[in-house]
Amino acid sequence: MILIILFSVLSIIIVSILISRSITEPIVRLTDVAGRISEGDLKLKVGAASKDEIGILAQSFNKMVENLKRNITEHKQAEDEIRKLNEELEQRVAEWTSELGEKVAELVRMNDLFVGREFRIKELRDRVNELEESKD
Repeated sequence: MILIILFSVLSIIIVSILISRSITEPIVRLTDVAGRISEGDLKLKVGAASKDEIGILAQSFNKMVENLKRNITEHKQAEDEIRKLNEELEQRVAEWTSELGEKVAELVRMNDLFVGREFRIKELRDRVNELEESKD
């Protein structure tokens, strides 16, 4: 009788250990992979062989990592596009600035020309007035 009780207790202990391991090992693996992924290794996947809650959690975790990879890729593509557009904008601004500089220089030349003409016309009017006054 003691032998049966001892055998039963030993069997219960062994079964408890096996059940405990079947629950904790996938959680430990998931925790390990989660830690490595948090350090940037997005190539890892969690084995999701079982169809219980832990298997569903592992599948959800793998899906989350795939979504994260996709989001990072999309973010990098958006950054590249913004960088490209920024470079194009800088080029256009440089071209426009150059064109405006040329137009300003042309306006300055025209202004100098008109001011010079106005000054010359004033001199000629003054000279005409002097000549008319000297006739009188």
